[in-house]
Amino acid sequence: MLSQIYAALIVYLLLCYTKFLCNLSVTLQNLMRVLQLNLFRTCSVHELFKPPGPMPDNMNVNNQLTMA
Repeated sequence: MLSQIYAALIVYLLLCYTKFLCNLSVTLQNLMRVLQLNLFRTCSVHELFKPPGPMPDNMNVNNQLTMA
């Protein structure tokens, strides 16, 4: 029981430290969600929170069929 409290405290402190080092303006909950979703992806924390680039030209939505 006490070990679970220590584990949760360590995770909380590591998240706070990561947020501080990367100078992120996201909440700890959002930081944890993004890290959970990208757990096995090889990239930096800065890349996870970088805004996506422009949409490529071959992703033209106007050429798709519409369902009526």
